[in-house]
Amino acid sequence: MYLKEFREKLNLTQNELSSILDIAQTTIARYENDKVKPTSTVLLKYINELNANPNFLFLGIEPHLLNNLPKLDSSNMDLLNDITLMMSQEHLREKLNKILIDEIIQRFEKQNDSLVAKLLEIVKMDDPVKTRPFLFLYYIFQLIEKDFTDTPKEISDYKQYLGDVITNYKVVTWKNQPLFTEKIKSEIRDFLDVKLTTKECELLVKNYKNTLEMLEQKMPPSMIKYHRNSFK
Repeated sequence: MYLKEFREKLNLTQNELSSILDIAQTTIARYENDKVKPTSTVLLKYINELNANPNFLFLGIEPHLLNNLPKLDSSNMDLLNDITLMMSQEHLREKLNKILIDEIIQRFEKQNDSLVAKLLEIVKMDDPVKTRPFLFLYYIFQLIEKDFTDTPKEISDYKQYLGDVITNYKVVTWKNQPLFTEKIKSEIRDFLDVKLTTKECELLVKNYKNTLEMLEQKMPPSMIKYHRNSFK
């Protein structure tokens, strides 16, 4: 992570940062030296108290502050306000989510040789909530990250391993609706069986950090903020 670089961007000492975030200076030093991984609660302090851009914290991608991100111009803001008068908030959120996911997919499609782009073909599944298959993939590779971090792995069949992670992933619910349905899990598993070779699955799993980084490079900061560190 880029916590030290972020602090230096703000011209803060560790003691000054300690006072702002209410975190011991020694703990901050351990975060910055990669001796301890910060929890999601700690990262939210960076975001909420210092306006940190999650893309910078995780990947070192500028801008380092959220308020330096591009803003909607007045004409687009007016257009968005007009749209909100014509549809419910839920309908608007659904439309915007679809635009967001379609844009992420298009960014990957420009990299025809990208294995992650091939994996993201499954996001085009016919699901009423377009973000669900994408987030499922994002969560799966976070789970693989945790799995490899907790205990060293000796895997003989990477396609089987990846398929098992998908199949065994617990169903998370939101507002009493399944967020990751059995249908999504089944279709993703079928996609792996047909579209990806064992070698490709091995590359994705062994390079899970790179896979996560590639996903996050195309994701907006708000999506990373709310869905990263899901298994810490």
